[in-house]
Amino acid sequence: MIEIISAQTGEALEHFVQLSQEYVSWMIAEIQEHYSALDINEFVSEHDYEDIRKKFPGEHVPPDGCLLIALNDGRACACVALGRLSKNICEMQTLYVQPGISQQRSWEKTRTSLNQ
Repeated sequence: MIEIISAQTGEALEHFVQLSQEYVSWMIAEIQEHYSALDINEFVSEHDYEDIRKKFPGEHVPPDGCLLIALNDGRACACVALGRLSKNICEMQTLYVQPGISQQRSWEKTRTSLNQ
């Protein structure tokens, strides 16, 4: 069963950071495979991916943002960082669902939770 929880502090924040690190590793591998001409070291340093822990929670705190993780039978499997852009618009960052997890199931639950 998929459950969406806040990841602002404690163990949930640690899970968010771990998932974010998985996301960055996956993204870097994809960039290297598909954009070999790109200087990956420059890209990583420009986006401050060397220590992802420094980025969170950062600006993603209530009332204008939040960090969420999805738990699949109690195990962290997906994450998203949200931030307010305007009264009616938010930005989603670091949206990641682990490979092997039913992405549609996790995403639908996340989307439903965000609309509430």
